[in-house]
Amino acid sequence: MARKRLAVFCSASITDPELKKFTTAVCWHLSQEYDLIWGLGRAGLMGCVAKGFEINPEADLWGYGQDEFNETECNNDIGVDEDHIKMFGENNPNGSIQNRTYEMIKDCDGVIVFPCGMGGLLELSMAYTLYQCKLIPKKPVVIVNYLGYFSHLRAFMVENHVRYKAMSVPEKYIDWVDLWTHDILDGKAFHQRSADMVKDAFKKREELLGIKEV
Repeated sequence: MARKRLAVFCSASITDPELKKFTTAVCWHLSQEYDLIWGLGRAGLMGCVAKGFEINPEADLWGYGQDEFNETECNNDIGVDEDHIKMFGENNPNGSIQNRTYEMIKDCDGVIVFPCGMGGLLELSMAYTLYQCKLIPKKPVVIVNYLGYFSHLRAFMVENHVRYKAMSVPEKYIDWVDLWTHDILDGKAFHQRSADMVKDAFKKREELLGIKEV
């Protein structure tokens, strides 16, 4: 069975130690089945994502970098194969940051969103828009709602849909994984269960979309 690629979007600035530990551990569990597409970053949660996947020698990493980012935000210090790197920028023939996000979504088999800032929300919005406008085939999107991080976003989407019909809630391909009970489990058990829930959500969306194993 061919390994699928996950595009992972997340914050490059979050420094919370528990969230960083969580992100690294969950990504290590995901690396047992999937390869990674990410922004070639080493700061914040982006670095934790890369670390979680690079620990597993079976996992391939694909970095989509940005010329305008500094070396902390975007570098190849973990030795990703040069043919697994794509760089983007205003003066780059591959195009700008918008092209970078589009290519990441186009080239992946599904999207995972960890806690993020406006950049990650932009990337999530682009995936949502590309799928809704049928510009690329729909793929699973799993939003990791760590301790309610995205709960207000989900409430916003649902309320706008119910009250104004301004935003659909595409449950067929977007799933929210709610992770609340870390306080009653030890760290390893919480991380394992969280990763299992993300995998289950991803595979459930694949089933709903009619995506078959390759």
